[in-house]
Amino acid sequence: MGYLVINHITFTLNEAEDNNILSLTNFLDAGNHARKNHDIINSTTELFLHKFTWGYFYDDFVYKSYSELIQKDSWKWLPQTVHQAFTTFFFQNPSGRSDFANFDEFLNFYKLENLGSIGCKCKLTNSDVYDIMTWHLWKNSFYQENPQLYIWKPKDHEFLPNKSFSDNILEREVLKHGKIDKLSENKNSVGLTFHNEVMKLKGPNLRAYTLQIATEIAEANFYKYEKELSVNEKEFTGSPRKIFSMINKKGEKIYLSIDHAHGMFEYHNFRGEHLGEYKFDGSFNSYSDSSHNLKTI
Repeated sequence: MGYLVINHITFTLNEAEDNNILSLTNFLDAGNHARKNHDIINSTTELFLHKFTWGYFYDDFVYKSYSELIQKDSWKWLPQTVHQAFTTFFFQNPSGRSDFANFDEFLNFYKLENLGSIGCKCKLTNSDVYDIMTWHLWKNSFYQENPQLYIWKPKDHEFLPNKSFSDNILEREVLKHGKIDKLSENKNSVGLTFHNEVMKLKGPNLRAYTLQIATEIAEANFYKYEKELSVNEKEFTGSPRKIFSMINKKGEKIYLSIDHAHGMFEYHNFRGEHLGEYKFDGSFNSYSDSSHNLKTI
């Protein structure tokens, strides 16, 4: 669970109409996604009192009837479906109330919880949420620093707690490389298609590409980069290392090491013992091999 506060400043809506619609839609998608994942969305008195060029947030936008709203030229671009979605969203929560006087009061009240602001238009801080992607980045950043606070769900993958999201990274790459038609040849598996069809195109660039995608997937699944351990392992073995860590379902620390040469993840327990090699979608590739143990733990 996390706590978001509505950032009223981001609702200026004074740019191109298409951008306004996209920004408002992204806000609603992120807000509904946050609620679905049991995050709490808060408001401040500032949201009520701030006067925009088009008026007040609630009285002149959210709770105004659509027929009245579009009488003003400044709102003629707004589709009725988007306005209705906003009305529905704010009836649920904050439903016409202000939880805090201002942003500082919000921060002080929750203190060490996972905090951020939610709005639209622009990214003001690293904790801003303005679409589903930035919601994931906000969550990932918190759990990378606080892995012990992640509550594992029974359906979570053993090594990839955010697998459904990180699989989207692989799908993005399959689409980008024009290999979506190869899915049927690879058991309709995005992970398999990525490994069999996309990575083989990289040739001498495989190492750099592996590092890029593997890092994205590791961070998407709340792994934290272990810089000192990575340096120590590289110095000991003479091979490049990039190692991450997280707390698993059993409450034990585990390590993920990127296999640069073959485009795989090597997993290790808290003692550094090798647990096996897995593809980037978490599917099994090969059994444990003691020669792959981490040497400097």
